[in-house]
Amino acid sequence: MKLNEALSNTKNTFQKIENQKKVAVDILYMLAKNNHPEAVVAGGAPRNWEFGKPANDIDIYLCRPLLETELSNLIGVDSYKTLGKKYDGYGLKEISRVLETSFGGTKVQFISIDRKYKNSKNFAHHVFRTFDFGICKIGWTPEGFIKSKEFEYDKENKTLTINMSNILEFSDPMSLPKRVKKMKKYFPNFSVDIV
Repeated sequence: MKLNEALSNTKNTFQKIENQKKVAVDILYMLAKNNHPEAVVAGGAPRNWEFGKPANDIDIYLCRPLLETELSNLIGVDSYKTLGKKYDGYGLKEISRVLETSFGGTKVQFISIDRKYKNSKNFAHHVFRTFDFGICKIGWTPEGFIKSKEFEYDKENKTLTINMSNILEFSDPMSLPKRVKKMKKYFPNFSVDIV
């Protein structure tokens, strides 16, 4: 690859990440103004952004279900699908509802967990408990990243730490092999560590 191509690819990647962050900021500000001050982007998107990669989608976690009318009135989105409780095989016991839509050209999922938190940092740490890999225990708000100790450990040690007690408490253990395969694709140089 020539230097000009490498620079162009880097610029395009940076622009995609910045566009995704702008979409997230716009949505989080609208949600905060309308009784969702705890809303936080967590998991794959902030993890990818931290590693300099664009996200496939943006997962926004909320303390109470987002109704279709709220989605339409607050964010101006009329086209969506309800995914119910089933969401990628993890966090099933905590999730009450998932709505998926597109906003600013980015796929966005609103994942509702029925808990009472008034700020995104405390809520993010609750959400992290439901995640199976330490490397995914990262959140993001317009103020910046919210990183768990598990995320920091995995990033520094190049590990994909799986907490089996989290799997058994919050998720479907049968989905673990699929999740490990997916994470190894993202992080081929990281070793899997089960605790």
